[in-house]
Amino acid sequence: MSEVYGPDLPPIIAVDVELDPRKLCRAFITTCKAMGVNKSRVVNALDILLEDETKPTPTVEGDLILGVVGHPYLLYDEFLNLNLLSKLSDMGVTYVTSADIDHTILDTYIKQDYDVYWLYEREMIGAANYFATNRKFNGIIYCVSFGCGPSSVVSEFMQRVIAKRIPLLMLVLDEHATEIGLLTRIEAFCDMLRWK
Repeated sequence: MSEVYGPDLPPIIAVDVELDPRKLCRAFITTCKAMGVNKSRVVNALDILLEDETKPTPTVEGDLILGVVGHPYLLYDEFLNLNLLSKLSDMGVTYVTSADIDHTILDTYIKQDYDVYWLYEREMIGAANYFATNRKFNGIIYCVSFGCGPSSVVSEFMQRVIAKRIPLLMLVLDEHATEIGLLTRIEAFCDMLRWK
């Protein structure tokens, strides 16, 4: 529900966000309507989002197997990650993302010593521990977009703990304006892993 608190102030948009798909859709529609977005455009976008959620992560059988860790919005938004997963597939790399791992498995790899409060950061730490422990993985790509807040905790963990156990590439995605810089880094990382 939006309310206006003064002639020169924009409306405040406040909605309850719940994980129930119908309530979540209503929240999106209410929010977008308050911003002047046509309801049919919102519904079309939600259809695409929900369709993509049900698609399995594409993988190819390659000579390298990498774990890819990051927030779901970074892993699956091709605009934000500059088609990272497609580029890995094109290079013949098999990958598993942190979002692909079952939560019951993640829980066993979230160690008490590294327990953090934030849900996604806990999942990323669990996934990184899983990838570093499982001998079939050759390395980890850690995708991050901010160097502050909860991401700074996970970044420190990755560099101080995980990188001692398995090769790690930390990609700060908001620093790449073009795909060339990203491509160069992942190609170099994969080449080093192949050369051991």
